[in-house]
Amino acid sequence: MPKNNELDESAFDHAQAERGRRGPRCRWELAMELPFNHWDPQMQRYDEYIRDAHHFLELIAHSPVSAKQAEALYPQIVAAVTLDEDVAKVAELKIAVFGDLAPAEIVQRMGIDAAVLETWEALFYDARQSRKHISTGRARSS
Repeated sequence: MPKNNELDESAFDHAQAERGRRGPRCRWELAMELPFNHWDPQMQRYDEYIRDAHHFLELIAHSPVSAKQAEALYPQIVAAVTLDEDVAKVAELKIAVFGDLAPAEIVQRMGIDAAVLETWEALFYDARQSRKHISTGRARSS
């Protein structure tokens, strides 16, 4: 999804703050909450995943013709949404991601396209960084 390797730092910081407040689905939730039908200069504060998801959602809400355009423009988002609807696979994915299994290993084990996995994680389960801040709660032995 990102069209270049450089991520705008302010967009990254904003996404990180929202993730902390909203949880691992923050990008998708933000994309759904942003208003349609006008360009807001504030959109630049969001990262490319949020902007693309917002545009995708705007197109599918507009008309059947626009929905076809959305599917053609954003095939990874379509596949990520479809994947997110598979409750059993999502449960496995969440365990793999939270367990810090490398994306390449998830792709190999679960047969998911790498770009789709990346998009799904970014939009629906952005938890890799968060897991580093959670205590395991293990008791110390005396």
